[in-house]
Amino acid sequence: MKVLNIITGLNRGGAENFLIRFCNELDKSGHDVKIISLSEDISFDKEEINEKVTIIRVDFKRRPFKAIFQIRKEIREFDPDKIFSWMYHSNSIAFFGCFPFFLSKLSFNIRHSINEFAKETFLTKLSIVSNSIFSNLIHETIFNSRESLTQHKKIIFGFKSSRMIPNGFNIQESIVQQNRESILNNLGIFPSRMIIGNIGRYHPMKNQFSLLESFLKLDISDDEVTLIFVGKNIPNLKLDAINAGLTSLNDKQNILFFDETKDIAKFYSILDFIFVVSEYGEGFPNVLVEAMQYGVIPYSTDVGDSKYIINNDQLIPTCSRNDIYDALNKAIYSTQARSEIANINFNMIKNEYDIKQITRRFLK
Repeated sequence: MKVLNIITGLNRGGAENFLIRFCNELDKSGHDVKIISLSEDISFDKEEINEKVTIIRVDFKRRPFKAIFQIRKEIREFDPDKIFSWMYHSNSIAFFGCFPFFLSKLSFNIRHSINEFAKETFLTKLSIVSNSIFSNLIHETIFNSRESLTQHKKIIFGFKSSRMIPNGFNIQESIVQQNRESILNNLGIFPSRMIIGNIGRYHPMKNQFSLLESFLKLDISDDEVTLIFVGKNIPNLKLDAINAGLTSLNDKQNILFFDETKDIAKFYSILDFIFVVSEYGEGFPNVLVEAMQYGVIPYSTDVGDSKYIINNDQLIPTCSRNDIYDALNKAIYSTQARSEIANINFNMIKNEYDIKQITRRFLK
């Protein structure tokens, strides 16, 4: 089967990481796979992408009309059996690239939830509306979370032919954990008893500032618990926090900030807990499943499909500072054996989110 994918770009992110896993699995299963990236930037190393997966880069931002022409030409010559576009902006562009003869092969992928439509940017609102209109003329729309599917059908007309397929992961029976002490030394992390992490790009919807403020209120010493933030532009979180009056961060040895990294596994290897405290926008928080592969206990606000991924005991009722503070205390002082929770979590994600079964569902 020939499978073509169209995506805004190949910088690291939840959708991009899943797309690479999806295409590698397709290639392993003997399918002919291509990716059209609407940006020339790519953050993935060559060894992360199977050799037979073809990547075509077009510069849509600077040459939009030429890019559309290139996409149409590639579709016509490749003559794919299935076409998947990924995220709002790519969906709209893919529609014009496929119009009119290949629309029956096109499936939109939506990876975003709409908690409050008013909070979205003008361009995103425009893309959501255009997606809803175009969705009536294509094969189907695939959502990666139940919440996202329900929200889009309530708020926007369209999306009549749609289904939910969660993200898939390369679930391994045993992940080779990197040496914790060595990583701590290399990263300059204070040798704490417990480490709590937040992994994700710095963005208001991620609500990292609330997690930071809640952590600062805890009655703990620096050698008891460390909080680390990892993600694109995360160092700006510290700068913004200090400018907002949290000057005590300059002297804190147990709150650390790390920019985006390709080796995210080393952080999962040292975490005890991961906190996702987003206010809105999450469809399927990948970091929850990724962390659970390493035995990390996840806590999350009730955003996207978090409540279907994690145990209710680890669900944070709201994204308020008070609820986040309570959840931090609960995690730190929990008496339940973490190994027991980790084993239950691992068996669940193995049954629900293995990339092999998820890939088969896309091709049905």
